[in-house]
Amino acid sequence: RRWNRTSGKSGRSGGVLREPFFSRSGAFNSTETTMRNLVATSIRRWRVPLAPNLSTPKGDDEQIVVSCYDAETRVTYVVTNACNLYGIWDDAPGGDATTLCLEMCLVEPSLACAADGDEKNMRDVTSPDDVTDVEAPDPDSNDTQHSALTSVTKIVGMVFVDDLRGVCVACATGELIVVAPDPDDDGDGDSSILTKACVPECVGKVAQGLRAMSWNPDGELLVLATWAGTLILMTKDFRVLAEAPVGGGGGNGVASLSWRGDGQFLASLVSATGKEPSLRVWEREDLAFHATGESLRPQRISSGDLLFGGFEAGDESDETKSEDATRRRLPYSPPLAWQPRGALIAVATVAQNERDDVDSDDTSASESDGGAPEKKGKENPTKPSKLTPTAASIIFYERNGLRRGEFTLPKFAVSGTTVTSIAWSSDSRRLAVCVCDPEGARASFFPSAGSGGGGEKKSDSRRRDGDGKHQHRDAAHGSAVQIWRRGNGRWYLSKQICFATCEGEKVSCTWDAVAADTLRTCTPSGLIETHVFCDEVCVSSTGTVAVIDGGAVLVTPLAKTVIPPPMAAATVTFPNSVQDVCFSPGRCIGGCVECDSFRDTNNGRLSTHTHARTLAGEHVLALLSDGRLAICSARLHTEWEETAETLMDEDDECEFKSRDFFATDDDVLLVGKIVNPVSGSHNLLEHPGDVARRVAWIDFDTVLLTTERPSDGSCSLVSIKLTKQTVGASAGLSKLAARDAGWHCEVVAVVDLPGCANAIAVAEGEPVACAFVQLQNRGQVSGDSSLNARTEKNDASANSNNVLLASAEVDTNGDFVLEVLPVTWPSGALSTSCVALKALPPVQKGGPPALCGLDGKGTLFCGEKILANEIRSFTTHFGATGTGKQSGDLSMDDSVAAAAANALAWRLWSLGDTPTGNTPTPPPRA
Repeated sequence: RRWNRTSGKSGRSGGVLREPFFSRSGAFNSTETTMRNLVATSIRRWRVPLAPNLSTPKGDDEQIVVSCYDAETRVTYVVTNACNLYGIWDDAPGGDATTLCLEMCLVEPSLACAADGDEKNMRDVTSPDDVTDVEAPDPDSNDTQHSALTSVTKIVGMVFVDDLRGVCVACATGELIVVAPDPDDDGDGDSSILTKACVPECVGKVAQGLRAMSWNPDGELLVLATWAGTLILMTKDFRVLAEAPVGGGGGNGVASLSWRGDGQFLASLVSATGKEPSLRVWEREDLAFHATGESLRPQRISSGDLLFGGFEAGDESDETKSEDATRRRLPYSPPLAWQPRGALIAVATVAQNERDDVDSDDTSASESDGGAPEKKGKENPTKPSKLTPTAASIIFYERNGLRRGEFTLPKFAVSGTTVTSIAWSSDSRRLAVCVCDPEGARASFFPSAGSGGGGEKKSDSRRRDGDGKHQHRDAAHGSAVQIWRRGNGRWYLSKQICFATCEGEKVSCTWDAVAADTLRTCTPSGLIETHVFCDEVCVSSTGTVAVIDGGAVLVTPLAKTVIPPPMAAATVTFPNSVQDVCFSPGRCIGGCVECDSFRDTNNGRLSTHTHARTLAGEHVLALLSDGRLAICSARLHTEWEETAETLMDEDDECEFKSRDFFATDDDVLLVGKIVNPVSGSHNLLEHPGDVARRVAWIDFDTVLLTTERPSDGSCSLVSIKLTKQTVGASAGLSKLAARDAGWHCEVVAVVDLPGCANAIAVAEGEPVACAFVQLQNRGQVSGDSSLNARTEKNDASANSNNVLLASAEVDTNGDFVLEVLPVTWPSGALSTSCVALKALPPVQKGGPPALCGLDGKGTLFCGEKILANEIRSFTTHFGATGTGKQSGDLSMDDSVAAAAANALAWRLWSLGDTPTGNTPTPPPRA
């Protein structure tokens, strides 16, 4: 079941890395990213100021239905269900105070009364001849009937067309609207940017209505899917070239279209109400049929949600007739995406319960409640066979319609998982999957104040604030964007970006066409985010690597043995998806070796550093997507695999019910325990809308956490105190099973940051627990006048630096203090933002710690100094060769002993000439 190690126990000579501290790597940018995690180096957020939708009876706020991006002008364009077009520059200030660069209504109010009697300027496209025979509107005419929609309608798609330097909007009622600058305009200013002076023009109308629109990657062609079940191929000048029957017409179904990266083939998913869509592949020339996808039974391709946000188009009841049809949005389309390099076509399937095996034409499944079938027509005289239940998954096809792999999606909510859209990155390495709660509201889980790890209890959607009043929990996740990657034949869930229920269920995302690591998301409520990702290695000072896979972390102690992915020494599962992960400091593991060595180094004098609080085994700390912390540990040192095996043996013998592990067909999985806040609240975040981003364990009882508040763009650094209560046999647990129970946490200090923190590098050997914090934005520290006063004494370089040093210590009154200062010394002040960081001992004896970093261009820095160029990975080492163990000593793991010896050498170098009182010198304050 697992990779066999070359040596049985730690300390044996076979297969043991004799100098494991060389495993402390800051590697980055490797082609193979199987053992790396996906982290965001930059996150920017904007909030579109949406207006009330006056076309609805209640005047609800309008919602965004489609979006697109112009890479040249760096503007994001969105269209709402009220047919309003908005534009936001990337340089606009973030948060709720976003300013718009474009605000335009696609509906001409003066046309509403005349639309029924005068349609001579709206061209009906029913055949190729109808289009080619109609001339373009006269730009010199004073008649503005062609320039806008006659009424609010549903939008099915929008694309930014580079050749037109404008956006093309497709409407369900058949109109094609183009908003672009006048090519003959010789006025001042940049004519490539859309402004209010641009006139929305209806360049054509399809009488049958439109379901979907897709432009070819080269911008020369576009394809339209009509409600009559046909595909229309047109040029960029909107002249029809060919038509083809695609099926699925005559109903209320929706459709999706996706081109291959080279634009030579087109994939389509078109369905009618209650029927499963069929994948078809078409050739570019004349829409010649190429292939159809093979059946997925018992699985079922998602046909979109026909009732999403409204009612079926065929519902003609008196109740719906009395309502304004414009307030109901179009349902979302079947998820479909063709990999840019052309190998795979991705589609989504829906979760279904056990059901009768009947013909698909005679069944209809509700995808929101699990797909329970509903038989129609004449009863079958023979009892049909049963189809097995299926889970929501992503299925891959080849161009010839044959299946080629799949992976199952984790359950996003209690009611299941619904996929609304999927998108490939431009380099085909990552797949973004937008999911939501099919019930529209997630169940909320809040741990009680005194419950142990994993002891969550159900509660309502409200919680009490500090004053004891009930407060609605707006941050309950209703949708998310999952980022998947493939390595060594396995799909990993690298990142899950969650959104509050108030943001809406239909979240959309697109990857940048040039920068493959940039993802843009948009919610119906107007939240736009841009994420820039990079790959990062999470490795402990003992050489143990942790890889995030959704709600699990794969742990492998590489200092003991190399296990090829996707296998791992141990798999730790958590109750929610993992946002970030870190390890306990290596110096805190095992016996008090560090204190003994420190005493011998100082000629027998006792050290003030009494490291009595040690951890028996290495711990992994996970930051969950809901803001909670969870923990899991090895029984001793780095024996992760032995811990899982021992727990399984104890369960067979004692039959205890700790739920500390559970077995699967492939392996034994450890279970992480929730670190319960002392206050009894659900998580450690100050506000329900806050987002936790990075976590670092800097000392035995100290953890640093970075948070952001999207509403105003504020960021904070939080110091958390960890405490461990002994849980013995009285709790009904064995000693090994209770090793992770009893952990609690408490926020002891909060410091406002001038920008969002994207990386933390722990300086493990410093006398005072500290870490470097890198910001994605430059600026000064705010919120502490004393810190700012000291900062003003430094030169101007401090203002342009984006690295801070955070130190946590206890003052003379016993209170925890978090000190955050800008890094101004040359060995620590990086001149650019880096994607891989590593803290180093001081360059000079007794000086401040140094910082080494690797930027995205492959330049390796040590502070302000450039060490090398075209670098793909790097590692650091400090200390004498050896592990610090006595010969023949098998009581401590080699990697643990090496980490302790390395930290000791760093500490002695940092202290320099220690005074007679042996008082550790704190980090420099300038």
